[in-house]
Amino acid sequence: MTMLENSNTEEDGGYIPTISFSNVNPPSLRTILVWPHPDLAKPADPITSIGKEHFGSSELEQLLVDMLHTMRTFKGVGLAAPQIGVPNKVITLEVEPGSPCYFINPIIVYESTDQSYEWEEGCLSVPGYFEKRERP
Repeated sequence: MTMLENSNTEEDGGYIPTISFSNVNPPSLRTILVWPHPDLAKPADPITSIGKEHFGSSELEQLLVDMLHTMRTFKGVGLAAPQIGVPNKVITLEVEPGSPCYFINPIIVYESTDQSYEWEEGCLSVPGYFEKRERP
């Protein structure tokens, strides 16, 4: 199991805002970049308290709504913002239908070696390619 660090201070980048989704437009379908698009190889930038898509902004809320809609439309279970041309550290996951998860500036801090799982994985940015992967 992989655990993500989560803190509550804006200074260390772990501020957890309340997401209301009250100021968003209907979801828009975003274009998924396909490998070898050069933007897919660039490092993503963290969401900060400044900038267009900052914590608590309606732009960030709209991004999350659009990402979930795009991911569901293309039958994915996960989508990272760089896959739709947004160079920020934002991930949308929906492993259990109807229970989406949003990760903003995730940091992996622990990886369990107690057990692992194997399943077939694919990537929306590499259409048609699937491979069995073992993950902790």
